[in-house]
Amino acid sequence: MQKIKINNTGEVLYTETLDNGLKILMVPNYKVKNFYLTINTKFGSIHTDFKFNGKNFKLPKGTAHFLEHLLFN
Repeated sequence: MQKIKINNTGEVLYTETLDNGLKILMVPNYKVKNFYLTINTKFGSIHTDFKFNGKNFKLPKGTAHFLEHLLFN
């Protein structure tokens, strides 16, 4: 993992990209007993076009919101 110091905070950001392309970002916080996780994508309300395996795709508006709800099932 790459280690990046965050200026003026005393915190460190760890980052790594997995073999499948998933980018991991982690900022440990030892001051609390709980943790949280977020999933962020480069896909959303105005970003509905993407390329996968060299093929272009365009999805209808609302697809990202629908997928967001499926995440919690």
